[in-house]
Amino acid sequence: MPLLPQLAPAVAPKAEYDKRLRQVVLERIVEDAMSVEGVLTGIRRDFPLELSTGFVCDCLYAAVERLDMAGHRRQVLERFSGTPCVDELHLGRYTLLLATDPVADLRTTAGVRLRTRACGGCA
Repeated sequence: MPLLPQLAPAVAPKAEYDKRLRQVVLERIVEDAMSVEGVLTGIRRDFPLELSTGFVCDCLYAAVERLDMAGHRRQVLERFSGTPCVDELHLGRYTLLLATDPVADLRTTAGVRLRTRACGGCA
């Protein structure tokens, strides 16, 4: 009998949650345009889990690190229609900027930045 329990393939070493939950978190931020607070509330409602703000941000940063930006840039240059659309999601201290091309149905860019000044009603 092994001394250490076998982890499910979708669970990274030392991780509490599997990759499917991380994907759900990302989908709610990017596809559903939810704030961190909205993601936490939705996960709490849909699953018996109490996630932290840090976990949600870690999911976002891990996804950004895995992006193949060189390949994506080539695809954008080939398909870009010339019609940009920029949206921002306020995620607590951070802002996620999403640039899309609505004509070509293409996400062109994403970026995360730390907000340096408070705005009315923002955390």
